[in-house]
Amino acid sequence: MTSLEPEVRRALALRAIDSALLRLSWLAAATRFEIALRRHDRALKLAYKYGYNPAQPRDDRGRWTDTGGGQERVRLAGKVPTSNPPEIPKERPPRSPDRTAAYKAAARWLTKYGGTIGKLIEAFEWLREHSPLIEAYRDPPRSLEALQNDVSNSALGYDIHHIVRRDQTDIFGQEAVNSPENLVRIPRLKHWEINGWYQEPNPDYDWETPKDYVNGRNWDVQRAVGLDALRIHGVLKP
Repeated sequence: MTSLEPEVRRALALRAIDSALLRLSWLAAATRFEIALRRHDRALKLAYKYGYNPAQPRDDRGRWTDTGGGQERVRLAGKVPTSNPPEIPKERPPRSPDRTAAYKAAARWLTKYGGTIGKLIEAFEWLREHSPLIEAYRDPPRSLEALQNDVSNSALGYDIHHIVRRDQTDIFGQEAVNSPENLVRIPRLKHWEINGWYQEPNPDYDWETPKDYVNGRNWDVQRAVGLDALRIHGVLKP
């Protein structure tokens, strides 16, 4: 019996270790669960704070809205494909959000079925003066270098966009924020969409708005979020 005592003690020690490891594993799982519950609770509180409702409609710039279009819309026929045609108001809408929504509908339809803006102008003359916006919105994603090189090329339907937001000049200075590395030329309608995206609570940022999330963070973090915004909105290649 005496010769077995070391083995018994070793077995008991190993059992105690296994028991301690099992308890630690349980405590870790319980801690993760508690953290998840707290995050969920915080997310709900922020969601209520910002009035989040996934069923709520959005306006032309991707922001939540309580109003709809209200304009009578018609479907295209005749010289253009009639399969899933865009719904566009017969007359120029008085509200800017409704006009912008029509530009996007036209651009998406042309991208899907091909052709030029002329097809739609034949049916909706009021689109003519804003055709550059529609054509620009159809641009496919491009490389960062191409977007940066286009800054010096003035073109209708496009805006110069700051990857790190322009309102961060007090933190990083005018020279850095307006440097060539931080500027890209992108479609104006996409520019508006990105600006709206920065203002909305976002689950990827623990229900903070991207604008609030980046405030106070370093240049690299803000640039990473800015590049993600370009990718999400189909401006920058993945």
